[in-house]
Amino acid sequence: MSTTEATSLEQRIARLEDRAAISELRARFCVYTDEQRWDDLVALFTADGVLDVRGEVKGREAIRDAVGHLPELWESWWHTVDTEITEIDDDSATGIAYFDAPFVAEGESFNAIGRYDDSFARDDGEWRFSRRVLSFAVSAPLSAGWNGELPEGIHRAPGR
Repeated sequence: MSTTEATSLEQRIARLEDRAAISELRARFCVYTDEQRWDDLVALFTADGVLDVRGEVKGREAIRDAVGHLPELWESWWHTVDTEITEIDDDSATGIAYFDAPFVAEGESFNAIGRYDDSFARDDGEWRFSRRVLSFAVSAPLSAGWNGELPEGIHRAPGR
């Protein structure tokens, strides 16, 4: 095997490792949110990272404050993420992932479906979110079906 082929193989393996790390980062976001592990969650972001759910919050402290209020809105919730597309360019990356997030609020069952638009940066050798924008396709009580209106301030997913 020539040096060029070895380097190409090494680069391909590194690219696969990067994709796996970014996929796991997305999964950790869901698990840490569901388990209310706020300190672990904010560590998934760069120091100046942005989370946009109902408006942008920037920086780990602001993100922690924003997500720390979730238990006031929802009694319980569970997230899954799938259909990931990621474009990697050295130490930065962008991509989308779709989510399904059933939750309970005031004793009523809801479902939220949408997507994350993500930007990533390699930070101290680890992939972290530099920006995560959550937009909804559906967020409605199960009794309302799939066409329920979105709550005020919630972004609708592109193309919906």
